[in-house]
Amino acid sequence: MAIPDIHSLIAKKKIIIFGAGKEAKEFVKKYSDKIKINYFTSNDETEKDFDNLTRINISELPIMKGGYIIICASALGVAHIESQLSLCFQPWEDFVDSNIFEQAFQGKKKLIVVEGLCHQELVVKGLTLTPEINNDYIVKFYWKALLKSNASLRQQRNLLYRYADFVIQLQLRSEEAAASLVNVPIIKMPLTYMQFLYPQIICAQEMGVTYLCNPYKMKLKKKLGDIRAFRYTDTNIVRMLQQGFSEDDVLYEISKLDFYDNGYLEKIMTSSIRTNTINDEMADIHLNTFIMQNFKERKLFLDGQHWSNVLAWEAIRQILYLMGLGNIKIPDLNLIEELTKEDAVWANEIPIYPSVIKLMGLKWAENDSVYTMVKLNEIKKVTFHDYMKEYIRYVNYSLKVQEVW
Repeated sequence: MAIPDIHSLIAKKKIIIFGAGKEAKEFVKKYSDKIKINYFTSNDETEKDFDNLTRINISELPIMKGGYIIICASALGVAHIESQLSLCFQPWEDFVDSNIFEQAFQGKKKLIVVEGLCHQELVVKGLTLTPEINNDYIVKFYWKALLKSNASLRQQRNLLYRYADFVIQLQLRSEEAAASLVNVPIIKMPLTYMQFLYPQIICAQEMGVTYLCNPYKMKLKKKLGDIRAFRYTDTNIVRMLQQGFSEDDVLYEISKLDFYDNGYLEKIMTSSIRTNTINDEMADIHLNTFIMQNFKERKLFLDGQHWSNVLAWEAIRQILYLMGLGNIKIPDLNLIEELTKEDAVWANEIPIYPSVIKLMGLKWAENDSVYTMVKLNEIKKVTFHDYMKEYIRYVNYSLKVQEVW
């Protein structure tokens, strides 16, 4: 079922811009001579940057009759606004975000609905940068966490299934079957990790009651600044600091080429392969073989969970094949760099222990010994030693904060 024509939808409706920030101003400037915009939303009575538009409070939207809402906000802002609007309005018929509106306004008639995590966001970026997709398809992304916590947003997504040509979703054992209830091709993606290169962290788990969680987070930020680079817990460093090792001694120990032994890493590797194989079997996209064939020569993960540019494009290549576009040329673009322009934290990497590099024979890591660290939107290249020195200080202070809280 084709998506409704956006020109027909807005023809007899009053257009409302949801937002009054930079995105809204840019949209109004671009489209004021193409469509008749009537309102903008702002709870600030002094807002005067939209001289020709009528200001309405957000609370007035549910009682507005004959309106069409165009959301103008950042990507994360759009996701949350859509969650709220879906309580009273239907997607596409009543509201749409400005990015999708622009694509529909240009005449795109096909729709791909994608839902998932960071992996799938990389896929969305790659698809939109592929000319054969970008010329014909609108690609709509839903965050898994928001879908899980918001029934209205799930309903909104289900409504869009009616218009989708393809649905791409993260396949989980508990995955709901909403997409299977409509006649739309579903491409299922696996949950893929690389635990054996990062045995110091626990992949696929939330942080738990540890070093980034409230009530400690604000105290840590006040003392140490931006701590997003340290969003995972290094279990070795925590254990040694709790045992009374000094910060210098901890750094010395984890830098040893024999810190991990081969038997321990092989055990973790066997477990990782088994998990990824099972996940591949439940999905349409299969990545484990590619990982095992390439992990020594090429960087495939940034931290054991988040994909590198290489692995992302392999997943996209397989998706395009399943869409019947297997012969098209993949763009020579770095998706991490593209997403970093929107959110710097995307570039952050976790260093691999020297003992892991040695025992696993990681040629790419031997040739490139620097890692990307993101702090306060500053992106810098650091060595294993420099990164871990900062991280050890951070964990040590975190432990002290917990002791006195």
